[in-house]
Amino acid sequence: MASQQRIALIIGNGKYQNSRPLANPVNDAALITRRFLDLGYEVVGGATSSHYETGLTAGMDLASVQMAALIGEFISKVQPGATAVMYYAGHGLQVEGRNYLVPVDDTLDRSLPNFGLVEIKPRIETLVSRVCEDGVAVVLLDACRDDSMTKEQRKRLLDLFDPADRAEHGQEQEQEASSTRSRGGLSTIKIAPTSGGGRTFVGFATAPGDYAYDGKQGSINSPFARALGKHLAIRGLEIEQLFDRVALDVRDTVLLEHGKIQDPWSETNLSRPLYLHPSSGLPIIVLGLLGGLAGLGICATIFDANGMAEVSGRPWVWFAGLFFGLVATFGTLKWGSGRPFDLFLTLVGPAIGYALALAIMKIIPETTSWNIASRAGPASETAGTVYMTVTLLGGALYLAGITRLWMATPPAWPRTPLQWLNRILTWALPFIVVGGLLLLESYISRTNPLLTALALFTVMGGVIYAMSVALACRAQRGLFAFFGPITGGISVGLLMAVLFAVYASLSSSLGMNQAQSLPLLIGFGAFWHLLLGAQLGYCFAYYGPDHERVR
Repeated sequence: MASQQRIALIIGNGKYQNSRPLANPVNDAALITRRFLDLGYEVVGGATSSHYETGLTAGMDLASVQMAALIGEFISKVQPGATAVMYYAGHGLQVEGRNYLVPVDDTLDRSLPNFGLVEIKPRIETLVSRVCEDGVAVVLLDACRDDSMTKEQRKRLLDLFDPADRAEHGQEQEQEASSTRSRGGLSTIKIAPTSGGGRTFVGFATAPGDYAYDGKQGSINSPFARALGKHLAIRGLEIEQLFDRVALDVRDTVLLEHGKIQDPWSETNLSRPLYLHPSSGLPIIVLGLLGGLAGLGICATIFDANGMAEVSGRPWVWFAGLFFGLVATFGTLKWGSGRPFDLFLTLVGPAIGYALALAIMKIIPETTSWNIASRAGPASETAGTVYMTVTLLGGALYLAGITRLWMATPPAWPRTPLQWLNRILTWALPFIVVGGLLLLESYISRTNPLLTALALFTVMGGVIYAMSVALACRAQRGLFAFFGPITGGISVGLLMAVLFAVYASLSSSLGMNQAQSLPLLIGFGAFWHLLLGAQLGYCFAYYGPDHERVR
């Protein structure tokens, strides 16, 4: 049986002794270390910085002997069938079409193999043989950061590597040899598939022969590391799709910050999809089960043998929605952004939505029949005030969630009628909902209580699904490109309508009164909340945070 090992080697070289020092490779290695640790990879090497504490230091600023030893240690740990990742940040160069990574003590000592430089292709080939045919080797090179060598160093490098070949070129080709045979940018690697060997994906921070940027003044990460860290946090991206997104981000960032072009590229011989951060059904299962338990607590709190539970002297009934709010908050912390504002939003959102539903249902007379359209007398004025208050709060929360998404990742200007419609509805819906609900309160006495309750639960579903907007999540599957508060609210409301209709039909056909049908009502309510939790888990499983998750 193939091993499921996932292991990553991470190196960041910045404190060069003889070449130009680099400010960000250790920070970059620390960011990528954090990402792969979050994804459950075993990390060899790794780095620390003031921004990302990982407890690992073995991959920082390595000299030649240390670097060769660490790569050897990593390769020795790789098992057949593994997904093995190598990430390097620092200087790199090519000589005679062969690619080398530069240790921090780049002395070009003739007594050392390759004069202290680390040739990358033989290491990749060894790694490919170690993972065997069921495994994959992924190499990500954020190298070639500016020019690491002077012209004198390059001339010396050529003399060291192949003086005989240099003599054959003649003195008239010296300038051409210095500029083309030894270059700062890397060349293609072209790892061919081998019998019994694994497949490979090699990603470069920039195009062949070009240089990569270390980052603008004051930045803590290179454009490539920043983009890679961002998109590694997104679940369900196949590696080529992930790298395409990284490349687009790098191009945009470098053009904006430097007015230049940096064009990441890749080469691969993969024969099947590869996911460094695969989607998981765990959020669906966990939030579904927790949602069912929350539903039991909610329904047991707001329903009793006489119908709606008495609120007088029991103010906690208004806060029953916190049961589900805790479930949503847990999902946000575990699989979402984890940001304090989003945690607050996911906690209070369901509480306001449920209080809104409870307020309008308290206006409905407390009776064993769901079909009496008479208004409750003494309690109606108070309930109406509460209803309007929570309606305004719910609308404000809804609008805050949409604004939060827009601030996190301003969307592109709409280009098609469907995009315009979606944009208009997204921003207009909070105002439409609030206005509609306030009008509904005015005509509540002529409204069928069952339909009113269903309308409120639909709105409540929309408020809950507004949390997915507040989480700054975007769809990773085209089918769900517009799946958000609007479609979420409608689908949840329709589901409630179906279950409520089944409950009403069963209790009526069995001749149950309110007290007798209470267990049935609580059971259906718990089941609905189980499905609601599972739907929220589905968002977490197949949506990814659009912003970096920094802990």
